[in-house]
Amino acid sequence: MKPIRLNKIKREELKKVWAKRVQQDLELEEHNTLREAQDTYRHIRDFTWDSIISPIVEKNFPTEDMKVLKKYERTSYRDFTQTDTCFTLKPMNIEDDEKTFTYNIKADVFFALYHDQLVAKDVKPTIALEYETKDQNPHFYTQAEELTTACVEVAKENGTEYDLALFNNGGSHTFTRNLPSYNDKDFGKFAKIVPNGTCHSRTMMVDRDDDWYQMLDFEKAKSGLTNAHRDLFKVQTQLMNDMNSIIDQSTTLDQIEEHWVDVKDCINFENKEVSTALSIVSEDTKDRLAIAIANMKPKNPNVAAFVVNSNQTVQ
Repeated sequence: MKPIRLNKIKREELKKVWAKRVQQDLELEEHNTLREAQDTYRHIRDFTWDSIISPIVEKNFPTEDMKVLKKYERTSYRDFTQTDTCFTLKPMNIEDDEKTFTYNIKADVFFALYHDQLVAKDVKPTIALEYETKDQNPHFYTQAEELTTACVEVAKENGTEYDLALFNNGGSHTFTRNLPSYNDKDFGKFAKIVPNGTCHSRTMMVDRDDDWYQMLDFEKAKSGLTNAHRDLFKVQTQLMNDMNSIIDQSTTLDQIEEHWVDVKDCINFENKEVSTALSIVSEDTKDRLAIAIANMKPKNPNVAAFVVNSNQTVQ
């Protein structure tokens, strides 16, 4: 059979398909690390909110008092109270500066917390990381819009509505989440009605040393979550770069198959000559292949199925 020769368009399509396989089908150790970080973040977030933040806020700004203040607010805007998710605390018995703790889920935390759900919606939750060192372009804005839509869907599925907006801050590509609106019946979790003003103006004291250390652990858990997400992105990017190098250096599909063993199952070129005609395998076929690869026993007992080794070969 005559070898399938590659041209620029075929190489670009191969890179796209490989990137999708890495992002959606390849299970890495970093995925497990990320999921552990997600569980840790959720546990500490819920514990600190229920056991520390809520009692402290209730002690300083009782809910019933806040309702009275809201009753006398003007209809056009809030004068006396506001809904907030950030709280400035200072330890009473420890020599430490006051710190502000926020329960407003920022975009980087949201992407890391719901990585798997977003990938399942065929979007890239790591796009902000990808474009940290790249200039914005039409492709970026398209992916960002798709990600924003998916984030809103995921948020609703998890019981909270988020308003995600994309903005460019001094050349850095960042996603931000606006505060949701709360009504009188909803003093919902991770948000409190407090007197109007800045977080600093409402600084509250922490009596128990253990509570202060728990709050510091909350910040560590948040950093651990976003760092785990970044580590996953780095490994995935390296795998994509490795295969892209092979694709660029290969002249035929057979040469790529030496390193990507099921490449001919993942993509089908309509003819064997150099051309621009491409036919991508159906989603059902790719789903079946993903299940088959996941259940495949590795050739090397020390290497998981479908893992790229140091020789850039897919096992």
